[in-house]
Amino acid sequence: MTDILVIILFILSGGASGWLGVDLLPVDNLKQVSNIEGFRIVLSIIGSFVGLAAGFVFLQLRKTFLDQIRTMPTDLLISRAVGLILRITCS
Repeated sequence: MTDILVIILFILSGGASGWLGVDLLPVDNLKQVSNIEGFRIVLSIIGSFVGLAAGFVFLQLRKTFLDQIRTMPTDLLISRAVGLILRITCS
C-alpha cells in the first residue's frame, strides 16, 4: 500500500511540475506557442511520466536500503545511529 502511495505522489508532483513549469519559461519562447493550455497539458503528462520513472527508482533504492539495514549487525547499526545523533547535536 505504501508503494502505491509513493508512486501516486511522484506522479502528482511530476504533473504539477509540468503544469506550473510553463510559468517559468521565458516569455519569448511562450510567444511561439499558439495554445498555452494545450502546452501545459502536454508538459504535465511528460512530467507525470518522469515522476512515474522517478517513483520506481526511489522504490528500488528504498528496498535496497532496507535490505542493507536488515542484514547489518545490530552493534554496527547502533554505533552508526549514535554517531549520527552526536554529529547532528554537536554541529
